[in-house]
Amino acid sequence: MTFDAWGSFFVATVGAGAALAGLIMVPMSVNVATIIKITTMPSRAGATIASLLLIEPGSRRELGLTDRS
Repeated sequence: MTFDAWGSFFVATVGAGAALAGLIMVPMSVNVATIIKITTMPSRAGATIASLLLIEPGSRRELGLTDRS
């Protein structure tokens, strides 16, 4: 199986991931004052943002891509 066969799936996955990231970022940006007031919340907010940025793509085998034709 080639990457071309999975193209639409990856586009949909990226779109869904972007929508979920937006659902996390918007409430954080609207409630900054509340987040800063609560002692433990800034670190949790930072960890949430970091988790969005640190997601690594899988290996070729995990993605179902092989070197075989």
